[in-house]
Amino acid sequence: EGMIMYTPNGYMSASLHPAKRGPVSTQYVLQAPAEEKAELFASFMFYGGPYRIEGEDVIHSVEHALNPDLVGAEQLRHVQFDGDYLILTGEEKIAATGLSRFHTVRWQKGQ
Repeated sequence: EGMIMYTPNGYMSASLHPAKRGPVSTQYVLQAPAEEKAELFASFMFYGGPYRIEGEDVIHSVEHALNPDLVGAEQLRHVQFDGDYLILTGEEKIAATGLSRFHTVRWQKGQ
């Protein structure tokens, strides 16, 4: 699950998370055990910043992210539309292995 938003003045924001993220075991998330906080971090993705369109691709220039390693990166996504769906596909190079990981996200237009 998640949400992606694009503003007319050229900014975007995306968040992704599993459909079933339970409540934390403590009243305040910062009081949760380290393992629980690590799982919360590992199960949530957020980034945002300016975007630009180049042909059939969108490039997200990351200015803010839950994962600080993404800040300053550009996320290139191929764009397709299918009815009420925006389909973004991308390739992620994994430096440690030299391999690539491909992913597709289907975003349904909000009502």
